Amino acid sequence: MSDLGSFSSNLRRFDEDVRLLCWMNNLGITSVEKAETVEEVMIKVEMDPVAVRSIALKLREHGYLEELRVGDESRFYITPRGILKVMATYT
Repeated sequence: MSDLGSFSSNLRRFDEDVRLLCWMNNLGITSVEKAETVEEVMIKVEMDPVAVRSIALKLREHGYLEELRVGDESRFYITPRGILKVMATYT
């Protein structure tokens, strides 16, 4: 099995919110400069856009994601607290 397939299999044991954080971390969405829209994230992680938006808002409430407004769109990135949450999944 490829490394990506193995990673995907291992992620199945986590809740959707932790899986989304892990995917965003692995995609490098970890700073203001790299913030992405829900639609951009949804395409990369192959999740329903409504689910991604709902999870992203929940993660923002817990301080794991930060939301930026750029014009008419929202962009999200993982906060340092979110990165720590992801790192905790590897231990």
